[in-house]
Amino acid sequence: MKQSHKTALLWVLLIMMFGAIYTLVANDEQPRTVPFSDFVADVREGHVTRVEIKSRDNGGEIAYWQTTGTGPTAETVKKLSYGVVNNDISKELLDHHVRVTYVPDDQNSLWTSLLVTWLPMIFLLVVFFFFMRQLQASGGRR
Repeated sequence: MKQSHKTALLWVLLIMMFGAIYTLVANDEQPRTVPFSDFVADVREGHVTRVEIKSRDNGGEIAYWQTTGTGPTAETVKKLSYGVVNNDISKELLDHHVRVTYVPDDQNSLWTSLLVTWLPMIFLLVVFFFFMRQLQASGGRR
């Protein structure tokens, strides 16, 4: 393989690695966390359009979308709250015509967490040793 091809391959690999790291690190805008009482007040005022509830031990994580404004200038904002979702809250949500979705709790397995955390490190080590072997094989000559 010619030296120019090796250099081009190295640049393509580096660009792909930086792109992968950027997508891994870059976060979308996080929803604003609000107290549970504010969530209930928004439901009673009719500002909440839909709700996603993730059940936890004694309560739940409630992600909801609040609509502000009317017509073409209406804006939907995602908010997050934590609280106990009982029959009273469920009835109030249904009375105010809120679309409710119950989301199962994330059950990440050991293998999934190992792959997500260790696979990039192993990939970097393999790439490092590959380039080291290439340098040793050529004796540091061009």
